[in-house]
Amino acid sequence: MALSSISVMSSNMITPSKAVVVKPTNVDFLATIGTFTTTFSGTAGSYVATTQKTITGTQYYNGTYYIKCNLWLVEGTLPSPTTSNLGFMFDGNNNTFCSSVFSGGTGKFNYSGNQVGFGTTTYNATTGAYTQGATYYTTYIINYVGDYIDVYYPMPVIMKKYKIMTRIDALTRYPRQLYFFGSDDGTNWVLLHSFLNPSSTANTYTETTFPTTTNSYTKYRMVINSVNASAGGFWNIANINMIFDVA
Repeated sequence: MALSSISVMSSNMITPSKAVVVKPTNVDFLATIGTFTTTFSGTAGSYVATTQKTITGTQYYNGTYYIKCNLWLVEGTLPSPTTSNLGFMFDGNNNTFCSSVFSGGTGKFNYSGNQVGFGTTTYNATTGAYTQGATYYTTYIINYVGDYIDVYYPMPVIMKKYKIMTRIDALTRYPRQLYFFGSDDGTNWVLLHSFLNPSSTANTYTETTFPTTTNSYTKYRMVINSVNASAGGFWNIANINMIFDVA
């Protein structure tokens, strides 16, 4: 009888349920990760320019984030340019900006590290089309060429939106045709979205909403395939922000 009672009690015991982990969604990159303000000089090689920031002490965002670009940029604060900080595109400040190569500006490097484009524009000054092909170390993913900007995350994320703001006193210099890619190894890239930007407004973000997807990546690339035809052959970007879900 005692054994029967123990058996009944055991069958009615409730197994504790596991806590449900709800990971952050619609994360604002600039607000959460903070600004990239470390200055750098850049080095020739597979990437010409790199800056980074390491986050600690958080539940979901710990690790090192990298911003990478295939060229030496002309960066500056209005109205005087400097050549120091790729993070100007990721500082949330409308009065700082980055510019692609233009006549009389800084140069860019090919894959071997040789400076081959000093003082020349990257895009056609009349049509806005990308002019360099595979001559420089640029993105060459099938037929998608152009200057590129990468963001590397320390964890997989699902991209929801890109938000781009043009230099506020040079609104014609917006990136026109954009392509967005995702990757986990930095070599094999998946096209996620294309975007044609018809215009730009001062102090206003142009948003690019990605199609609904559950695919996550640790690396994202924005390829600037063309610029506005009246931009003189180069682009200016004041701010880039990404909205993502932690996978």
